[in-house]
Amino acid sequence: MDLIQDFLSKLDHYMGPFTIKQWGLGLLAIGFALQIYTEIRRKLEANAATGSTSHAKCLGCGWRGKISKFHRTCPKCGNIVTRTR
Repeated sequence: MDLIQDFLSKLDHYMGPFTIKQWGLGLLAIGFALQIYTEIRRKLEANAATGSTSHAKCLGCGWRGKISKFHRTCPKCGNIVTRTR
């Protein structure tokens, strides 16, 4: 019995003013926050990888390749390009 009380007093010293239940809830909250953060980060990285470029074909010279969705001119001749995909 004395061993258990000694362990609990040491545990209370290390945990500070918080109870075991409060520590557990805090760790769960941190775990959920990290999980939400990683999910949001993955979605943003996936959108950034596919969202800014598209395949295109030049109407003037026949060039094919990837260009920005916002700059719709051929890098070879400067004509307007059409999106193929």
